[in-house]
Amino acid sequence: MKARRVYSADGLRSLEDDLCFAKEAYLRKHGWTYTSDTPGCLWLWEKKTDSRTILVSTDTALSMQRHSCSIRGNQW
Repeated sequence: MKARRVYSADGLRSLEDDLCFAKEAYLRKHGWTYTSDTPGCLWLWEKKTDSRTILVSTDTALSMQRHSCSIRGNQW
């Protein structure tokens, strides 16, 4: 059995930061924009399709992007 690695609080923060940067890079690569030009000035991910603009949280954007390959024409 593989030994479990124990992280310090700073090590965990660093891993969380790396994950956050990786999520942002993934969404930007697929055409999402992080913007506060939204109702209430909330920071949300935006993606424009043929007929609509989608504004969602990071987790929702990730989920939508992961499943978009099975949705023809990105019609969410």
